[in-house]
Amino acid sequence: MKKVLIICLSDLEYDPRVRRQIDFLKNKYLITTLGLRSPQVENVNFYSIKYSTFNENKNPFILINKVFKLIVQKKYEEVFWKSIDINEEKILELYDKRFDVIIANDISAMPIAMRIKNEDTKVIFDAHEYYAEWYNDNWKWRTFIKKMIVYLCNKYIPMADEMLCTSESMAEEYKKDYNFNPVVITNAPTYEKLSVSNVISEKIRIIHHGGFKASRHIDILVDMMKYLDERFYLDLVVFMPSSDKNYVAKIKEKASKYKRINFIPPVPMPEISKSFNSYDIGIHTLLPVNLNHKITIPNKFFEYVQSRLMIVTPGKTEMARLVNEYECGITLDDFNAKSVAEILNSLTTKDIMKYKENSNKNARQLSNIYNQKVLLKTISRIIDK
Repeated sequence: MKKVLIICLSDLEYDPRVRRQIDFLKNKYLITTLGLRSPQVENVNFYSIKYSTFNENKNPFILINKVFKLIVQKKYEEVFWKSIDINEEKILELYDKRFDVIIANDISAMPIAMRIKNEDTKVIFDAHEYYAEWYNDNWKWRTFIKKMIVYLCNKYIPMADEMLCTSESMAEEYKKDYNFNPVVITNAPTYEKLSVSNVISEKIRIIHHGGFKASRHIDILVDMMKYLDERFYLDLVVFMPSSDKNYVAKIKEKASKYKRINFIPPVPMPEISKSFNSYDIGIHTLLPVNLNHKITIPNKFFEYVQSRLMIVTPGKTEMARLVNEYECGITLDDFNAKSVAEILNSLTTKDIMKYKENSNKNARQLSNIYNQKVLLKTISRIIDK
C-alpha cells in the first residue's frame, strides 16, 4: 500500500475536513497524521506537534522581539519555525518513512511538508481558507501577521504538486493570484439517512456550533434573544480547541441573563448531523467582512443541510448563494440582532417546515458522496505522474 502523510496544525479529532480525508483514504492507503491532537482513528499513526500563535505568549519581551523580527527585519521564516515545536529527530523520522503523498492542510503545514518530503514525494496543498485575506478585517492581523502569511503563500504554494480548496470562488481567486488551478472539494459531510423532524410551534429550536471567536460575531445571537418571540430557544455548542477562551467567557456571561439560551456539550464530529436533527433552524454568523469570509463555504452549511434544518446566514457570501439556490433558508444582507429576530418572528411553522423539506430534498447532492471520488482520483493521478 502507498503511504500518505496528512498534516494539519489542529485537533485532528475535531477538524471535520481533515477527518474526512482520513476516512476517505484509510482503506486504500497507509495513513500517518501529524497534528496537535490525535484523530483517534484505528490503524492511523499519529505524531504530535505543538504550534503557538502570535498572541499565545504573554511575555512582553518575547512579543516585542517577535514584532521586531516581523516588521523591521522581515524574518518571516525564522518567526514561523520558532512557533513550531517539532524536533529534528521527528522530522528525520518522518522523512525516512518516504511517503508517497503528503497532504498539507493550511498554509502553516506547507513548510513542514517541504522539510519531510523526499525526491519522490508528491505534495498536495489543501487550502481551507484564502490565506492572503484571512483576517483582513482585523488591524492587528493586517499589521503584524499578513506579510508573513503572504510570504508563506508566495514561497510555498508554487512548490505543491496539486492544490485543493473548498469552493469555486476560492479556486478562482487562487487561479488569479497564484496561477494555480485548484481541485474543489467541498466541506460536505457524509450523507445521513434522516427524516425531517416536526416543528413544535411553541418551542422552535435554534442551534449554532463551532469555534467561538470575536471574528465570528456570536454576540449577535445572544443579543438576538432580546427581540425574539418566546417560542424560540437557542442552543450553543462550543468547540474549545478552536475557540478563544476569553471570548467564550464573555459570551457565556452575556448569555446568562437569557433563560432560553443553553450551552450544550459538543459531540464527536461524525455525529454532528444526527445530533442536530431534532432542531429546526441552524444559524451562522460569518459576516462578509473580508474576502475570505465571502468566498468560503463553512462546514456548518453542509452539516445543517444533513440535519435537515432551515438555515439562516448573512448575505453576500458563497454560503448565502447556496442557501438561496437550494431554497433551504433565509439570508440577510443587514445581519444584526434586531433584523435577524424580526425575520425569525415573522416565520410560521409552515414556513420553517418548507425550508427544512428543501434541505432534505438536496441532502444527498450536498453530501460528500462525490468528494471521496475526487480526492482518490487526484492522489492516483499525481502518484502516476
